[in-house]
Amino acid sequence: MNVTDYFNQKVSWEKLTGVDENNNSTFNNTKSIYVRIEGGGKFIHKSDGTETTSQNSYWSSEKVLVGDKINGQYVISTKVIPDFDGSYIYTESYV
Repeated sequence: MNVTDYFNQKVSWEKLTGVDENNNSTFNNTKSIYVRIEGGGKFIHKSDGTETTSQNSYWSSEKVLVGDKINGQYVISTKVIPDFDGSYIYTESYV
């Protein structure tokens, strides 16, 4: 059985596209994707090197990046999970 078989919870995903002239983040249209959601606090390292706790993690076969939004919450850190041969399987995203 493949781990992606467990991605059965639907969420909204907005991919960060950049910033506008007022320095506000801009996003693509909302896309519905299937994920596995894990709740509970996790101690993580953010992309800027600081440490914090995350209340939810989302496992997705989409390549979610820091700054994207999942269900309206900003992604603060991600971890790419590779297969044994180095190929991409999924991304674990923390909000």
